[in-house]
Amino acid sequence: MPLFGVITENAYEALGVTRDASMEAIRQAYRQLARKFHPDTSSAATDDEKAEYVEQFRKVQAAYEWLCAHHTTASSAHNERERTEDITVGGVNVTLHYSSFANLIMASMTISLENARQIQCFPDGVHILRVGVLVDGRTAFEAEGRLSSLQRALHRYDKQQQVKPLWEQLERWRSTAERYEYEGRPTTKLMSLITTAAGLLDRYENWSTGSTIPGIQSALTAVERELERVENNSTELIISGLMDGSIYQFDIAHNNAVVAKVMDLSIRSGGFIEPITEEVLRAHYKQRLGDIVTLHESIYRDLRISLEDYAPADILAELENEKMLAPTTVELQNGNRSNEYAIRYEIMKIDKVPTKVGIVTIPLTVYRKNAFEYGKASKFPELPYDIQLKLEIVQQNRVIAVGSDNEALLQKVKKFTGGVERGKKLKGTAAKEGISYLTGPLQASVPPPWFKGRAR
Repeated sequence: MPLFGVITENAYEALGVTRDASMEAIRQAYRQLARKFHPDTSSAATDDEKAEYVEQFRKVQAAYEWLCAHHTTASSAHNERERTEDITVGGVNVTLHYSSFANLIMASMTISLENARQIQCFPDGVHILRVGVLVDGRTAFEAEGRLSSLQRALHRYDKQQQVKPLWEQLERWRSTAERYEYEGRPTTKLMSLITTAAGLLDRYENWSTGSTIPGIQSALTAVERELERVENNSTELIISGLMDGSIYQFDIAHNNAVVAKVMDLSIRSGGFIEPITEEVLRAHYKQRLGDIVTLHESIYRDLRISLEDYAPADILAELENEKMLAPTTVELQNGNRSNEYAIRYEIMKIDKVPTKVGIVTIPLTVYRKNAFEYGKASKFPELPYDIQLKLEIVQQNRVIAVGSDNEALLQKVKKFTGGVERGKKLKGTAAKEGISYLTGPLQASVPPPWFKGRAR
């Protein structure tokens, strides 16, 4: 039993050596410290210093005696655990390499995939098992920890093997898509579908939820179909991109304005002027594009549509003379004078039914002056061809109410003036003037719902 409570860790610290030091290093350290603290050889001058040196000498001596008795035994025990052993694990003959660390016994082994699937328990006395699994003579994957770690690694490997051919197919399609993209074909949707499929494959491999084989197969089918479309129907894809605005083209802004203007005239003429339908515009693009299959060529192709082709000036003049067009402005009383306010025409869904409407943006003061609530008949005009008049009422650059001139709109206005409703900010000209104006002959109204093309 060492003196003065010197324990294992303190014994090494007392001599200033590490636990893996050799006995020769321990003896050398002891001799140096013994000469330093020995009462007969120390340089202590005072009685207190001599007493302290004696105390240190006795601790050094106790530590050295303890290490002489125990250090060799500990090293031998450590070496015994650094060994190799051939054993049988779950009916499988394997070679284990043992090592010890922090009083834990770790074992490592390299086995075939078939044998790894048969392991049902750890070897006796082993705390941590490191397993390398061989496939075709090469290490396919490793697992370390408890038995559950090996089981999870096997499950992940099986999933990787299951989707490996799907990954290879997707990579071939990606290469083809990149080649089409280099050629200038429309591949935006195709690349998006490939990215989605790759994400599903990755989640299936590495996560327990979020992806299934049927979902992956569905995504890959979508990629294959889009790839076929890009290969065989590039012109149709370009047309679809022009229609939904995903493809930039110099003439889209002009066409957008023409479609909107013709729609405006169609509403104002009661259908005498036919609107430009989606089918008509697609046919126009197809005729202008011809055999073009690349985006670069389509960008510089003339795709403009002419307002004259769909609303000839002479027809418009005749309709105007015959007063067969709904008005573009409405004159309303504003105090002691009257002002004209622009009407913009749109197709809106009211109760899920497409309805022709004319919208007038007016200040709150003008609404109060012309509404029916003051015991007078409404001064807002009725529009022809069953076009509903909608009032957009603004105050302090905010829209406070929208609707027909009826009791419901009146209640909305009262709700706002009572301080309940905030409304939303207007911008641009409407914010400054509180009204809506037409800024040009091709910017009236809005395009029909099917037309989403826009200039980027």
